[in-house]
Amino acid sequence: MAAEVQALEGGLGGSVRVGAVTGPAVGLLVPAVRALKRAAPEAEVSVDVAPSRELLRQLSAGEIDFALGRVLPEFDSRLFEVHPMRDEKLALLVRQGHPLARAASVTLTQLMDYEWIMQERSAPIREATLEAFATVGLAEPKNIVGSPSLLFMIAYLSRSDAVAAMSEEVAQLLTRPPVAAGFAVLPLPREVRVSPYYLLSLRRRPLSPVALRLRDLVISLADQPAYDGDGRPA
Repeated sequence: MAAEVQALEGGLGGSVRVGAVTGPAVGLLVPAVRALKRAAPEAEVSVDVAPSRELLRQLSAGEIDFALGRVLPEFDSRLFEVHPMRDEKLALLVRQGHPLARAASVTLTQLMDYEWIMQERSAPIREATLEAFATVGLAEPKNIVGSPSLLFMIAYLSRSDAVAAMSEEVAQLLTRPPVAAGFAVLPLPREVRVSPYYLLSLRRRPLSPVALRLRDLVISLADQPAYDGDGRPA
């Protein structure tokens, strides 16, 4: 019993439940959880991947310990401890056999008439994509399928010439070994950035030692200029 108590106090035992939007779930939580499990294999870790609105609802209800997401106006930001993290770089993903997959550079004008699959309206990645079209004087694409499901996006892309906008971390996961799932990233002439996300926790709910340990690992990874999928500097 004493050993179990010491493990809990040292952040080497107990349970932690966290949530994240897709980009930081892939880019930060995967290596952070792996690092935690190497130090504390008996710690119970649960991860939810969802839009910021659902994450903030869960966080407000005390269902998760902390979240990587964006603060939305319908939630009182005074309820949360807010730690600035990063913005996200947008990537446009297509199947490897797409007509533009091997192009040296692709403009948004070339993509206007293609089918698109995007997240729901008001989602930051979708809004950043549409803003990129507006910035170069183009209307938004007319042929759009909307879905918040990454799995549905992947399945749809693999069977069509559609274009999907997603975070760079997710695109890299799908196009590089060991996954290398038969997709390609279209090279745009200029970067498109998505609004920053934050590490959020409830002010009125102190984090457990294991949740603090995972939180510190996430922050440490985010402070590194580059890292690989194991959480080590690239």
